[in-house]
Amino acid sequence: MKCFFIFILVLFSVFLFGNTSFKGEISFLYYEGSQSFPFKVEIDENETGMIKVPATIEFRNSFSFYFSTIIQADKIIFLWENDKSDEFIYLYGDISKEKIELDGIHNYKGKRTSLKSFLNGPGEKIASNENVENETLCDGIFENYGNSFENDPFTFKYRGKLYFFEKFNSVSGFIKRPDNGQEFKQDYFGLINDKNVILSYINSGDGSEWINLFGEIKENKIILEGSHYFGQNESAVKMDLNLNEINKKDRIKNWTEDLKFLKEELPKNHKNLFFNITKEKFNESMDEIIHNISNLNDYQIIYSLKEIFAQIGDSHTDFISPLPDIVYPVETYWFDDGIYIINSTKSNCVKKKISKLDGTDIEIISNKMKKFYPCVNVASELLFTPQLISDPWIYKFIYNKNSLKVESEANIFEMDYLPKNIYDLKNKFPIEMSKTPLYLTYRESPFWSNYNEDERILYCQYNICWNDKNSFLYPDADFNAFEKNLINIVKENKIDKFIFDLRFNMGGNSSTGTELIKKISKYKENIGKSFVIIGRNTFSSAILNAYDVLEYLDAVSVGEATWGQPNSYGEIKYLTLPNSGISVSYSTKFFKETDQKVNSLIPEIPVKLSFDDYIAGKDPSLEAIKDYE
Repeated sequence: MKCFFIFILVLFSVFLFGNTSFKGEISFLYYEGSQSFPFKVEIDENETGMIKVPATIEFRNSFSFYFSTIIQADKIIFLWENDKSDEFIYLYGDISKEKIELDGIHNYKGKRTSLKSFLNGPGEKIASNENVENETLCDGIFENYGNSFENDPFTFKYRGKLYFFEKFNSVSGFIKRPDNGQEFKQDYFGLINDKNVILSYINSGDGSEWINLFGEIKENKIILEGSHYFGQNESAVKMDLNLNEINKKDRIKNWTEDLKFLKEELPKNHKNLFFNITKEKFNESMDEIIHNISNLNDYQIIYSLKEIFAQIGDSHTDFISPLPDIVYPVETYWFDDGIYIINSTKSNCVKKKISKLDGTDIEIISNKMKKFYPCVNVASELLFTPQLISDPWIYKFIYNKNSLKVESEANIFEMDYLPKNIYDLKNKFPIEMSKTPLYLTYRESPFWSNYNEDERILYCQYNICWNDKNSFLYPDADFNAFEKNLINIVKENKIDKFIFDLRFNMGGNSSTGTELIKKISKYKENIGKSFVIIGRNTFSSAILNAYDVLEYLDAVSVGEATWGQPNSYGEIKYLTLPNSGISVSYSTKFFKETDQKVNSLIPEIPVKLSFDDYIAGKDPSLEAIKDYE
């Protein structure tokens, strides 16, 4: 078996040795047997590193520093990755003048084995490692010191927490600032073996601030050291974390307090929490989790809560999981003719229709997943099943599996999880469409329009219910200019067909959209016929705006039935659980748009999108509107 790896290496410290070369051998343990090859590390005074293998493959510092780094002058960390086979190797080592001792882990097709190599000495293959104790909590003081932009010295101390997760060889955590509560969101995490931890954090704001840490796990503590990068400045970082039996007791106490708080406060604050689930069932389910905390892992608590929230039946009442954001490297979509893979790091699985997951029919998998979200209508199943297919925690909770086996006709693809942000950075192979349809031209824009003078069709795509609170997500967007241009087109032209596309709009604040539609309605005499396109993503305030188009512009609805319900709870506020900091959203108002007992806004002209239509770049909704007489 040939191994081709991408190597990413960043060096932050100054080596004291000058030009130094190390060479040795590393062994890999596969299902088919073992393989070894010699390699060489060259470190020079300019802080560069290179590894050479016999086939003259070279691994250079030509990529991002997200993955690996040298924290100290005597420590080295490597990451190799093989995109074609989902194979990776983590190695770390102690550098001396005479040798580098490397320890690490090799992942291949879901199987992990330990590695050890002595550069300037023979390589050694050792047995598979056991993982760190399941979900151990450790906390301590994070100390950051160095120089600011003005070169003034500073020292900050923050509170930090880390968790170890069973069988995921991973560490998650967060660091909270005492001044404004801002968190460094986890960007990458990895447990090399049962003694060493590597962590990298990215600031959840603009991404210009990084913290890289690694440390050794001792009997009752973790000592982490690293570097803090902010703007153009870099400073040292230290973090001492306690790891002992007291924390296990604290974990039970903290979860118990959080869940009792949730059990009492959610019914008090929600507009009508028991419209779908009975009070008795809610309390019984919450008590069951509380009584079993000592026997449950964190992910089991989280997904048991998700089952309860799904039974509440209110899509606005939810919480964001604090678990590490990991994904299987595959994106799927439920077309009219089945669930297909539309993007992945594995080029050979794209365009494949999924028939089974781990030997189970996809229809059975979809039914099992319904218990983790409010399945209020057909659209919710079409929307959430593809999303949850890529969620490793689901498979861990239901089947106690880490890897995913995707079956498509005669093909089987095995996948291991990745941190979400790492997947976002990797090379992927999205489906190449024959042409880009109009509705996907500016898919990431919050709003845009296009006027076809020849066909006299004015198309407007409104992807987010705009207001001041969400404007920071699109700093270059100018709603006033968009609105002015749109109204001027309607005012100055005879429009045969006006299309207001809400198929991707998942809500926000409906008032801005309502006012826009009212302003357009003042020139309704210039419009021959109006249409509103809706779909499975149309939700919350977008439903209200869809009804606005129907009412004020006498529009015809086209597309798919919506996830959002015409009569539903909304206007969300938040509860924060006192210990975990988990933010829970809940509804404070009931919205009624129709006297009919319907669970979706059903289009007057239903349209389905097939996989063949998608890859051909067709838009059946737009075609149906053009054909409308």
